[in-house]
Amino acid sequence: VLPRHVSTHAAGIVLAPEPLDGLVPLFPGAGGAVTQFPMEDLERLGLVKMDFLGLRNLSLLDRTVRSLSRAGVAEIDLRTLSLDDAETYRMLARGETDGVFQLESPGMRRLLVELRPSAFDDIVAAIALYRPGPMDQIPAYLRAKRRPEAVRYPHPALRPILEPTYGVIVYQEQIMRIAEALAGYTLGEADLLRRAVAKKDRSALEGERARFVERAVGRGVPKAEAEAVYDLIVRFADYGFNKSHAVAYALIAYQTAYLKAHHPLYFYTELLNSVIGDADKTAAYLDAARRAGIRLLGPDINASAALFRVEGPWIRFGLLPVKNVGRQAAEAIERARADGPFRSLIDFLVRVDARAVSRRVVEALIVAGAFDALAGGRANRAKLLAGLDEAYRRADALRETAGQGALFADDGAPEEAFEAARAVDPYSPEELARLEREVLGVVLGEHPLHRFMPVLRHPSVTRLAALSTHRPDERVRVAAELVAVRPRTTRRGEPMASLFLDDLTARLWAVVF
Repeated sequence: VLPRHVSTHAAGIVLAPEPLDGLVPLFPGAGGAVTQFPMEDLERLGLVKMDFLGLRNLSLLDRTVRSLSRAGVAEIDLRTLSLDDAETYRMLARGETDGVFQLESPGMRRLLVELRPSAFDDIVAAIALYRPGPMDQIPAYLRAKRRPEAVRYPHPALRPILEPTYGVIVYQEQIMRIAEALAGYTLGEADLLRRAVAKKDRSALEGERARFVERAVGRGVPKAEAEAVYDLIVRFADYGFNKSHAVAYALIAYQTAYLKAHHPLYFYTELLNSVIGDADKTAAYLDAARRAGIRLLGPDINASAALFRVEGPWIRFGLLPVKNVGRQAAEAIERARADGPFRSLIDFLVRVDARAVSRRVVEALIVAGAFDALAGGRANRAKLLAGLDEAYRRADALRETAGQGALFADDGAPEEAFEAARAVDPYSPEELARLEREVLGVVLGEHPLHRFMPVLRHPSVTRLAALSTHRPDERVRVAAELVAVRPRTTRRGEPMASLFLDDLTARLWAVVF
């Protein structure tokens, strides 16, 4: 059923036990894609709109806590977690927020570095302030936080309401309390004012001004002060946020930050597992884990599970994060390995299900270094790829003679298993780095930038990871590897390009006109 004036291309569906006034039935196929029902119509009908958010971060929290428990490292109950952990706030104040809910963006990192949060309310305020509208109030909030004694209030009754936010209206709930304290509004009346603010309904706000001022004056408030307070309310309409929402988000942010601060190994492992399939996020979090001092072990055909996992003090790459390796292939490899470790590339090709593990998968695993351990960790990956045709031929022959006891006759190292492969030079460090980045999203071996460390560490050079601590309009000098270039054109048809930069501390996109 839909209001008569609502297009079916921009409406949702309301289920009702009987026809409602102002609505017409919507039959299957009667209109286009049905995606959203206008809020105003829902309210006019006396219905309630609810948003249900599915957050990946909740699964991340649960899996990290379970991993810590299974490993016997810690038993953590997030429901009773203390909200005053000093190490967590020190980490946030440094802007180290990779993987922390709501606090990851460069602008938010910059805000946290300036804000130096030391209590849960600081996180709540940061989340409420860092919105397109509230950002205008951030400088005033930071100045007042540094010098709370300099804060002035339009009326003494506002002090207990605005003192926690240093004289700045940050939350919609403060609007309700101001209307109640100054103009004697009931909470129901105050909520109507709050809704007008939340919806930026300028006509409703201006229509309410006379009523607010009149009632405030009737309670002994000078008219000029009442007008000034209402001006604050109208100005707040540009950036209103409700505290209940900010608190809920801040709690999840704090919980993820706490786990990261105290258990980075397990946190990063589950964080990486939560973004498998998203190459950009996987690469970013791999870099962040390494910057946190966590060593990454490459994929290993005999040691890797499907997902990332903790292996001693390190994180072992899973099979699934390797490009072109899907879940079906990873599960097939694990099933075959249940009969014992693979002894060579040919042994691997004989034992795995070729329907699940295609040649494309095998090539990606070779390039990723998953077979290196079979050659003592020093396999010539270029030669393995060059000899793959011969390896498949030998594997087929071994399968045919399996009934004659020859199935596992070939115990040679992968490079020795097919001597017919022509001599192939190993990949250069630059080429190997390019291939690893392509299939893993990160360089695990020798990075091309290592030889440029004197340049990268020069005092005049700003590392990419530190950019979030600088002002948006500040000019800095960086040194980085140009990983990728994507030429584009502007709307005017002029050339531009996106550049992907890497300096071992971070990776980011830059724009050049």
